[in-house]
Amino acid sequence: MTEATGPGAAKIQPRVKTALSPIPYGPRTLGVLLASLGLLGFLALVALRLTYPFELEWMEGITLFSMERLIAGQPLYAPPDFNWCPLPYGPVYFEAARLASLAGFAGFLAPRLISVLASLGLFWLLGSLAGTRRGQAPADGTRGLVAAGFLALAYPFCGAWLDVARPDALAFMLMLAACWNHQRTRDRPDWPGALVTVALALASFHTKQTALLPLLGFFLFDLSRAKFVLLGFLAALGTSLALASVGTSGWYEFYTFDLLAGHGLHWPGAREFLSRDLVFSAPLLVLAGVGLRGSPRALIGLAVGGFLASFLGRLHPGGYDNVLLPLVICAAPLGARGWAQRPKLGNLMLALMLGLGLWIAPDLVPSAQDRKAGEDLVQRIEGLDGGVFSPAHGALLARAGKQHQLHLMSWMDLSASDAGIEQARALVDELEQRLSRGDLSHALVGAPRNLAEAEFVNLLRRYLPREQRLLPAQGPGAMIPVSGAAHRPELLLSREQ
Repeated sequence: MTEATGPGAAKIQPRVKTALSPIPYGPRTLGVLLASLGLLGFLALVALRLTYPFELEWMEGITLFSMERLIAGQPLYAPPDFNWCPLPYGPVYFEAARLASLAGFAGFLAPRLISVLASLGLFWLLGSLAGTRRGQAPADGTRGLVAAGFLALAYPFCGAWLDVARPDALAFMLMLAACWNHQRTRDRPDWPGALVTVALALASFHTKQTALLPLLGFFLFDLSRAKFVLLGFLAALGTSLALASVGTSGWYEFYTFDLLAGHGLHWPGAREFLSRDLVFSAPLLVLAGVGLRGSPRALIGLAVGGFLASFLGRLHPGGYDNVLLPLVICAAPLGARGWAQRPKLGNLMLALMLGLGLWIAPDLVPSAQDRKAGEDLVQRIEGLDGGVFSPAHGALLARAGKQHQLHLMSWMDLSASDAGIEQARALVDELEQRLSRGDLSHALVGAPRNLAEAEFVNLLRRYLPREQRLLPAQGPGAMIPVSGAAHRPELLLSREQ
């Protein structure tokens, strides 16, 4: 083979060297591999958790009861009583779970499937938003895959909340769908497209109110092209809230606004936000900072709104690890752009997130012993004579054919708010009346570490003094929830024989 000579040789040789050199593509390939591992890990964990017949997270039970009320044609938003008090969220997720249940999916599988499908939608939407380029340039698929990978890698330390029977995943999927649709239609006068954006934004809010701040950030930072959509959304929001309040005799407003407004702020949560949430999300935030340069203003506004939503979520008295989800979801498109600009740094951050996830992941799957312990508990409850009360484990009562009653989370929402404190006291009075009449012979409770549950346990022990431990303190078979707070049925309280 002869060496190229002549005037064109200098141009030809660099061109050949560039085409054959793998150096510019190595870091991006590694980033795609790390993101793909995160997505595959998420799917593997979901497959191991999806069909677990008991609560993955202690509030899944009240989601199941919300769905069942809708199936039975009963109102979701009604005056609080001893047998029913709803969660302070809109009805969209519960309606979706009802439809899944009518399609043949039983028990927890119906609402969990809605969350899993919403999570898959989140991955796709993140990929689309992060991969979009200006003008007619083709989308950057690797950048989009990395954005989805950020959420998958963050799943373990965001409370493993994306597949549980809770409204978070659906709310944020609808929120991102509104953002994606606006990006798709904003450069042309498309009234149908604008209406779809408004409808999606409205649905996300009526799934969970946390979606409001990211939506406002997204629209406000792109105000020159989003002002009519923003005005339409605010008008539709006000109208829908008024109609919902009228249609429920004011109870929708009571649960979704008055109760939450009366909770005040839990300032120790700010310390937890700084010491935990920002630490776990630091790899993504570093890359999001890099990705600020050259990114669309709307995506910057989305990230700002997500940051504020997570911070305020920690200041809410009931805030748990899932409050980190808005920050991670909304910062992921910027993080992917930062990874594309500095892939070596980006790969280091992806590797850190993967390591954190692998450290946490083994604790996220219920054991075979947990499943066996749950089945044994159900059989034991079936054999109990008389009424049984359980403030945090009504799903076990329902599975055993017993009547479930007021859920502890609903009572906590009432008692922590100036708007609901009187109703909370009335419900405790009713519980004591039922105990004094002998309507309740047993109670299934947790050891009173939590102050709210301790109030119930102290009252119950006065009437149900016999105490039996149901589960081991820790280890396989302890039935410690793999997501959320560690509420579990530890004690059986009974009347003296």
